[in-house]
Amino acid sequence: MSFIEQARRNQIVACAIETIAELGYAQASLAQIGQRANISKGVITYHFASKEELMQAVVDDVFSRFATFVAARVMDDKPWEMLQTLLQANADFLKAHRTQLLTLFEIAHNAHDLALHGHNRELDVERITKLLTDGQQQGVFRNFDVQVMASSIVALRDNLIAQSAKNANLDVDHYCQEIITLVNQAIRRSS
Repeated sequence: MSFIEQARRNQIVACAIETIAELGYAQASLAQIGQRANISKGVITYHFASKEELMQAVVDDVFSRFATFVAARVMDDKPWEMLQTLLQANADFLKAHRTQLLTLFEIAHNAHDLALHGHNRELDVERITKLLTDGQQQGVFRNFDVQVMASSIVALRDNLIAQSAKNANLDVDHYCQEIITLVNQAIRRSS
């Protein structure tokens, strides 16, 4: 793929993100995306065979950015600090890339046939389960069902995104701090 073709694909993906964030998944037709990009629907279908292929490119783009963003922040090797930093990094990404994350949220709730290629909730639960298990083995966390707790933590994170979708003025930092406090009280071993 040439540099020019890659640049056009990136432009289409960026316009798709903006269109979905503004209009919602159902209303974000290839024609609407093309209009925003000042190109024809035919140019889009030259680069992406279908709306599903374009949506997959959007998902891959946002998850790649998200993974890089979070990985750059979660460097500690202590389970509680890692979990706290992970939750804060999710909130920080939401603040910095709200449009992208809301687009991902919109796609996930509407394109049920779309393969998320490892970018799914189960993988997040699996990673947090390991973190919680490590914390229990180190004696930092109390005894609890790590699978239930990991699922609950991911649900809290997902709810932050859902609340932000409903309320553009949501205080994301405050909401995140409340989640961190709640999780801390639920998992930490009492002194």
